Amino acid sequence: MTRRLLAALVAVLLGTATGAVVLAAPAQAAACAKGDGVTVVVDYHQLGGGASTTCVPGGGRKATSAFDAAGVSLRYAARQQGFVCQVNAKPANAGCVQASPSDAYWSLWVSSGNGSWSYATAGVGGVSVPKGGWVAWSWQGQSGKAQPGVSPVGKAAAAPAPKPSSRPTQKAPTAAPTSAVPSAEASASAKAKAEQKAQEEKKAEQKAGLKSGQGGEAGAASPSDGAGDDGTTSDDETRATSADAGSPWPTLVGVAAVLVLLGAAGIVAWRRRGSAP
Repeated sequence: MTRRLLAALVAVLLGTATGAVVLAAPAQAAACAKGDGVTVVVDYHQLGGGASTTCVPGGGRKATSAFDAAGVSLRYAARQQGFVCQVNAKPANAGCVQASPSDAYWSLWVSSGNGSWSYATAGVGGVSVPKGGWVAWSWQGQSGKAQPGVSPVGKAAAAPAPKPSSRPTQKAPTAAPTSAVPSAEASASAKAKAEQKAQEEKKAEQKAGLKSGQGGEAGAASPSDGAGDDGTTSDDETRATSADAGSPWPTLVGVAAVLVLLGAAGIVAWRRRGSAP
């Protein structure tokens, strides 16, 4: 016995040093995910205490192994090999010498996880539970068979987390928010620019007007292309013509000449009439 203990201790120490010891995942007080582990149920019915559900992670296993991993204690009848007379010390008044009566005993049930229970026809030591399956003890406090009150359907497995992409995703640059209402500084700046532009346009117009006036004066001061050889300019001729046109004497002389001619013509006509027979 001492040698066996020493050998087991050495194996544990060696396994711990090399990291070879793998601890089984602990049972959980809930049903396993659909298609995973083995779900263990104990329904006390008339004994009181309701029904307990425990998930034993991993693959399929023997029913005895599943109950042991779920922490469910079993006691067998002394004179009936393989007959379970107590589950978790219930019922407390069970003598566990002979097999229990037909109206007060623990019945064994199995399921593949499809939602329906099947009564086990073999003892707990001869029942295997597949991965995702269910196994249960159900107390029979009457003459009929009462299956467990828990539906043997596992919860849906959680969706696997998406794998991160090997290529980093580039986020589109966000545009800077624009203000719908212009600030006081922006308004003042715009007003100053408008005033400066108006002043520049006004200066440009004034400068253009000055250039136009200077060009007219230069044209008036320059000699005309029609100046005569005698040095007189077109302005002198214009003034002389204007002076002649403004004098009344030529008109009076012309009128007098006409009157003289008319008078002479009248005298000649009178003489001709007097000399006629």
